[in-house]
Amino acid sequence: MVLPRGRGLPHRPRGLGGDRRRHRDLPRSGPDRHRQRAKGRVPRRRSRRAMRPKRRPNRARPLACLLLSTAGSCTISDGSSGPSGVSVERIGGGGTGENVLIVIADDLGVDQVEAYGLYPGQPPTPTISTLAADGVRFERAYAFPTCSPSRAALMTGRLPNRVGIGGWIEPPDDYFDLPLAEVTIPEMLDQGQLHTYTSALFGKWHLATHRYPDYGHHALDQGFDWWQGSPENLGGALHQDPNGGKNNYYHWEKSTNGVLAHTEHYATTDTVDDALAKIPTMPEPWFVVVSFNAPHIPLHLPPAHLHTQNIPLDDCALDSQACWRAMVEALDTELGRLLQGLDPALLDRTTTIFTADNGTSGDWIVPPFRSSRGKGTLFDGGVRVPLIVTGPHVSDPGSVSDAFANLVDLFPTVAELAGVDLTTVRPVPGAPVIHIDGRSLVDVIEDPSLETTPYQFSQKFAPNGPTDQLLQERTMARSSTHKLIRITGDRPELYRYVDGAIDEGDDLLGPAGPPTPEDLSAYRQLDRLLDTIVASASYEGP
Repeated sequence: MVLPRGRGLPHRPRGLGGDRRRHRDLPRSGPDRHRQRAKGRVPRRRSRRAMRPKRRPNRARPLACLLLSTAGSCTISDGSSGPSGVSVERIGGGGTGENVLIVIADDLGVDQVEAYGLYPGQPPTPTISTLAADGVRFERAYAFPTCSPSRAALMTGRLPNRVGIGGWIEPPDDYFDLPLAEVTIPEMLDQGQLHTYTSALFGKWHLATHRYPDYGHHALDQGFDWWQGSPENLGGALHQDPNGGKNNYYHWEKSTNGVLAHTEHYATTDTVDDALAKIPTMPEPWFVVVSFNAPHIPLHLPPAHLHTQNIPLDDCALDSQACWRAMVEALDTELGRLLQGLDPALLDRTTTIFTADNGTSGDWIVPPFRSSRGKGTLFDGGVRVPLIVTGPHVSDPGSVSDAFANLVDLFPTVAELAGVDLTTVRPVPGAPVIHIDGRSLVDVIEDPSLETTPYQFSQKFAPNGPTDQLLQERTMARSSTHKLIRITGDRPELYRYVDGAIDEGDDLLGPAGPPTPEDLSAYRQLDRLLDTIVASASYEGP
């Protein structure tokens, strides 16, 4: 993650919403679109970008440069070193153009993943363990406390306060979509000069509201060539079960390239079926996101062949924890079917990234972890997520990296893999280049002993939209030794990491205190850091 440089391009005014669909006279997706594009007859989706206002120049230094008051100065244009002693921004431009597959689990913290070995008795996840054995496992990877901010950060490489999404997009009243002015990963790949990428999304999106003019088409409007999956959480869809029940994993609303329809195909299986049907037909190189709804609620009992849990009378009300474990296991089973169903030679030339959007919900956290510190909080239980990378850049299979990583880092990571020079990526021709808050992780994937930045940042705010209208904001910064949490209208909280402990411990500014001089020094450092981030990574929309 790199320090925000300040204000940039305002998002496209909402009054231009009617122009969002101008590209629809072109083939939306599918083999015809790919064949025509390969022959040069179908341009990439750029018509709506011409409507975007130009960005104001970004002049502030990256976050890593301003992290510590004693860090001194640094620049980023040449990938030079920040205070962590490593490149603060890897520009890209030399990638081989390999395939990239990102797999996202929903509400899956590291406490539920066997490969992280945090406690015995986790749900069986042998597929994820195999990925860890074949790849690099990041020990300190962070997201944001809820779904939509994490997905926006992953897709744009930008912090939530910059894009205006600080909480999950909640139907039916939320009004703020991921603005079309934001450049997403598939749109960034469209601007690459070395390779022509095709893209597809399978599964959950959750970056548009019910008020968006074409709710089921938003992911396509944000650059994906192909999309099959749920626009949001299964239970909150715009159209509910026509038989009168509430949507769930067996009855849910699905978008197939913008066409909404009700389906009764088990959602976790459906996502993999669609991916296996489509990926082998996609021209290479491709960028694919497989975004599972699982193990997010609604709580349910998955098909018996997908799990090994023993649920009394097949009734989740009698053992909700076992049903949750079954949902996690079913996700892992279907992920295994996906990877086994693809040509091994294809996977050999594919970088596969497995992660999650946030931590585990407190309802499913079991001791020794604290259920009060799960999803929705800025504790590690809410924002520390699995991150495992396999593929041709892994030099030491089964290795573990202690480098800090964040979901915003995946955007520049994909850019480097694809050979896209981020110093040339613009929302519209002639506009300033986009500001990216992440930094590429390719160097760490190749050498897990390397460090990235000396801190991590996360936040949560409400409502979504311009950040000068916030009613509440929670921010977190952590170093290798301490974490500071600030909450609007409340006192700050300071925590110290202790080797061997499973979480941050207790608040040093509360009964667990008093803080030591070293604690107070860390507090001042992190407090200045949060001031800098909040001031520099401000909202860039209308």
